[in-house]
Amino acid sequence: MPSPTTLLFQAILVHLVTVTWSWQLFPDSEVGDYSEKCADALATNITSCIPAVGGISTDTFYSQHALDVICKTKCRDELRNYEKAVTEQCRGAFYTNDWGTENPISAVASTLVFNFDQVCLKNEGQYCNLVLGNLTQNGGDECNKCLLLQLRDQAQFPYGSGPAVYSSVYPSFTSSCKFTGYPATVVPRPSSSPSSTPTSSSSASPTATGCSGTKYTIKEGDTCQSVSKSQSIATFQLLLDNNLRAYCANFPKAGDLCIKNKCSTYTVQKGDTCKSVAKAHNISTVQLRSYNPWIDGGCYNFNRTIGTEICMDEPGDKYHAPSSVVTSTAVPSTASTAVPTPTNVADNSTRTCGKYYEIKKGDSCDTIVQELLISREDFLILNPGLNTNCTNLLLGVSYCVLPVGDMENYPGAPGYMPSISKIPWDSLPDATYTPMLKPDKLPLAPRTVRDCATIFDGRDLQFNLPGVSGCQVVHAFWGVSVADLLQWNPSLKGTSNNSTDCSFSKEYRYCIDKGSGAATSTSPTPSSSRLAV
Repeated sequence: MPSPTTLLFQAILVHLVTVTWSWQLFPDSEVGDYSEKCADALATNITSCIPAVGGISTDTFYSQHALDVICKTKCRDELRNYEKAVTEQCRGAFYTNDWGTENPISAVASTLVFNFDQVCLKNEGQYCNLVLGNLTQNGGDECNKCLLLQLRDQAQFPYGSGPAVYSSVYPSFTSSCKFTGYPATVVPRPSSSPSSTPTSSSSASPTATGCSGTKYTIKEGDTCQSVSKSQSIATFQLLLDNNLRAYCANFPKAGDLCIKNKCSTYTVQKGDTCKSVAKAHNISTVQLRSYNPWIDGGCYNFNRTIGTEICMDEPGDKYHAPSSVVTSTAVPSTASTAVPTPTNVADNSTRTCGKYYEIKKGDSCDTIVQELLISREDFLILNPGLNTNCTNLLLGVSYCVLPVGDMENYPGAPGYMPSISKIPWDSLPDATYTPMLKPDKLPLAPRTVRDCATIFDGRDLQFNLPGVSGCQVVHAFWGVSVADLLQWNPSLKGTSNNSTDCSFSKEYRYCIDKGSGAATSTSPTPSSSRLAV
């Protein structure tokens, strides 16, 4: 179940819609390096789409209400006009993305349109985003028509994973699901020069130079999946570590691969879900995603891992606890019972000892360690009166050289834990458990009610939406009136009773739902011309 914080932020998208919006994909401050016409096109104000459209994701599944808010015809038309204007006015303008690929600046606008179309795609009147969300979370028909339509659109998109989907994923899907009559047409990707036009027929080159792991030489018949399975590495990790193309597109037929980040792998099968795989391997879905970070937060793209290897434990070198084995070659032994304590025993030396040794002329810590088969570390633990350099041995004095039982039972040894409390029981505080929600939990805002059912950190209530106050955002989702919020949190009023100025400080926590016992204010809520709930 999503956390209240997640729900609240989703509510901005789902519930908060003003009559007029105006936002830019490229602020004016970011377009100075382009020509005047290109800069004007990039910085065009978008007025028919809610601002959340600028960050829309194809890997996120939205609610029916959210999709109805997002997928407006006017918004789609404006985005396409924006893409057309940027494409026409920014010819010859290129940028290098985070993966080192050079793309035309119009690719940013094209990607926005593509993401919008993917999220708003419908089949037989249903949003495919909803259909595929249910399929991914609960399992079902892997040959769903919505998945076909979505993959076809991806295969025809010239950026991102589009070329890889076209060359491998889409043909494989249509073949295995026996779909016919849905050809994908390749859209050429603009390039800065004719020589830089990518080709889909050449194989990628593996990059094992400077490998910090082991090298694997590709053999005849090897595939992306077979190598990752035989070498115990997640398929996506193998591609990432060797700078190869996504989805195993044009996997190299020769050369060396760098194998690192190995793990215990599992081959994802049709019908698998994050929950089913995690449960079968006795791990949580959070662990599964952390071991395989290409799986998104909701496991919504899990179907894309079918047929690949994924990690069931942490990839890479495993942590091994430091060994408690002695540094000398001697193997120390232990006694089962303690011997009588001699009268000349050294101050602070343990009285629970299996053997004592009296220091003679010429003795040193080094000779004792070698002759009596005890490590220097253990000798110092058994005799804490000695300094760290062991230079204060006293002639004719006895020291302990053999522990009784496990060395971990002696103070100062690794793993030592006191067995009893030295504090009288009646002096101990009451054993009252106080849960700590956050290590740096903020104080309640001044005069905020304390008997509150739901309290939020002010840092999670920063919305910065023009013309809409923070209280109005909370009202839109939580269903409480702004008047109640001001009553429960008097500091929100500040010097003004104007609810449009109501905002939350990052320094405090606030009550946003007093609970069933709270009195509901009869004050009017914000006008519906400003908020559509």
